[in-house]
Amino acid sequence: MLRGCCDVTVEAAMKQVYPTARPGERLGDALCRMDEDGILIVVDEAGRLLGVVGQDVAARALCKGLGDAKVEDVMNKNPLVLRPGMRLDKALPLMLLAGAKAAPVVDQDGVVIGLVTLPLIARALHEEVDVEELPSAG
Repeated sequence: MLRGCCDVTVEAAMKQVYPTARPGERLGDALCRMDEDGILIVVDEAGRLLGVVGQDVAARALCKGLGDAKVEDVMNKNPLVLRPGMRLDKALPLMLLAGAKAAPVVDQDGVVIGLVTLPLIARALHEEVDVEELPSAG
């Protein structure tokens, strides 16, 4: 029913604009840039991935009064990362198993080039559905 889904790559589904933070930045300031995707991508000066701060971690840190903490103190230093050429049928199960709603996409040098989210994957796969092959209701 999903014609061509196995050929759709992460690169085709990812967005290229995403919120970033620096490791030494004050958490409270960095969180002001978090958008509806609920993730901050922590990068060095060269744009290489250092970690991520998810919405859930950010909320817990703020509840504990850690708004003045550095981003590096609360970031996940070993997040799920995806490669641009990875097929969505491989990326989706990895994200689901990791409980990740979003994941950074990095090139061979570890430089962040995009962000993929579950809604973006769903949209990319939906575009591959052949509506005429779907069963009719009734």
